[in-house]
Amino acid sequence: MPEILESELLKRLTTLLKQRSFEMNSPPGYQALEQDIADMLFISRTPVREVLARLQDEGLVERIPRHGVKILSLSPNDVRELYELLQCLEGKAVELLAMRRLPADSVEVSKLLKDNAEVENHIRSGDIEAWSEADWEFHKSIFESCGNKRLARMAIQTWEQVHRVDITTMDEKPYPQHSPIDHQDILNAIIQHDVIMARELIFGHRTRGMNISLEALNQRRITSRTKH
Repeated sequence: MPEILESELLKRLTTLLKQRSFEMNSPPGYQALEQDIADMLFISRTPVREVLARLQDEGLVERIPRHGVKILSLSPNDVRELYELLQCLEGKAVELLAMRRLPADSVEVSKLLKDNAEVENHIRSGDIEAWSEADWEFHKSIFESCGNKRLARMAIQTWEQVHRVDITTMDEKPYPQHSPIDHQDILNAIIQHDVIMARELIFGHRTRGMNISLEALNQRRITSRTKH
């Protein structure tokens, strides 16, 4: 198989397995054999093994000899560390984006405005799952527009782990009605090329998200203990 095609296959398979790990059919603690995953995806074990090694390096799974792979749960300290890392990465991303001094009608800013309009529409309609996807698109656009591909890659990888918490604690979180307002404030700072304000706003946005996630995670654990 040509190297570029093999690389693309691994990229797609990594994305698919990450998506499966976020879904209800593969919750934290879920275990599966490499062959079972290969059969599920209609591919051989070799690319599955390579992708699982990559996911283990990212802290998403643990490979257990003769027992396949286990999707790992995140502790409150894990969540705190991930949010702190995301704060730094996204804080730098909005700095770089504001420093680009893009006009308000640029492709990058127009994409951010469109993404946030989707966020607001889903908040109004009450579709939380659609909001979650639109929220991700907004922040991904920040990463991809900052001009630093390595930073964007690291930020997206970190956010994917944060998203695991969002998915599993969605029912315990308050309604995210302030999300589009926060986004618009961040956008205004970027459009005005205000580097310091953009960074401060994203730090505040992520700090609130971290506190909400930690509280939701704690509430989920209390509820789980009560049930048992």
